[in-house]
Amino acid sequence: MTQNLKLLLNKHILIYNLINYGVEYIIEKTNIINAKKMICNSVNICKKNKKNIRYKISYRVITNLNRCFEYCVICKLHNHKSISCFKYKNFKNKLTNNNYVLYNTLKLSQCDENGFCASGIIPYTKVNNKIYLLMLKEVRQNKPGINFIAGKRENIYINYNNVRFETSYETALNEFEEELSALVTNKSLNELIKEIKNTSPNSCFWSYQSKMSLYSIEISNKFLNKLKIKKSINKNAEPFDIIWINTSNYKKYIGSQSINSICFHEFTINIINQIKSLHPLETINYLFEKEIL
Repeated sequence: MTQNLKLLLNKHILIYNLINYGVEYIIEKTNIINAKKMICNSVNICKKNKKNIRYKISYRVITNLNRCFEYCVICKLHNHKSISCFKYKNFKNKLTNNNYVLYNTLKLSQCDENGFCASGIIPYTKVNNKIYLLMLKEVRQNKPGINFIAGKRENIYINYNNVRFETSYETALNEFEEELSALVTNKSLNELIKEIKNTSPNSCFWSYQSKMSLYSIEISNKFLNKLKIKKSINKNAEPFDIIWINTSNYKKYIGSQSINSICFHEFTINIINQIKSLHPLETINYLFEKEIL
């Protein structure tokens, strides 16, 4: 798919392709027929503008809402993102200026729900009273490291005249699917997403410093060995592998303490320290307990 067509898809807020991963998939929520219609409409627009294009049509059935990029809900313009808009600062200026944890919820406090910038999911499972977190190995600033599965807030496309902000939970779900779709086989991913969406989050952590929320969701321990990685990983993709982290020995993945070839990124270490600071025993395990300690 050429750059012209990629830009066109964004410009007209059409059902998008996974541009971040350099693949040529047109993603559609229910079936391939509508996906073909969308790409054909884009092709016709290109032809009218005398643009030479090459493209490939493919699809995978997904269950998340349609996201759109490079569009500002506030200004109704296509040349910048909502969270990059100077007017979005009005929302960010009203954010809660402290970190907190909420239980059994799908949203932050209202002011933080309005102005958050990123969100993610911490899938976890338990085996023999030990807690394992599913995280990503990815490249940030040319350095490989371990991070939570999260990403920036985007918009939801309802129709051409109706585009709105994502909620924090929608961002978390959509980023989770986007990140793992580059790594995990479709069968494994579909099973995991189905379980994630059928399970209510145990807790939601709000990081004021990062303007980000993280929802913890318990999944079956069968996924410890069931998630299958694709044979060929796109080299242009930021995430390149998954990793299960045992919370009882996560410190071995921190900087100079690490005995591994890959450590937590500094950004993730800061988040972990913020989570710990909210508990008198400086532990992160309370996020994954059913009762507030």
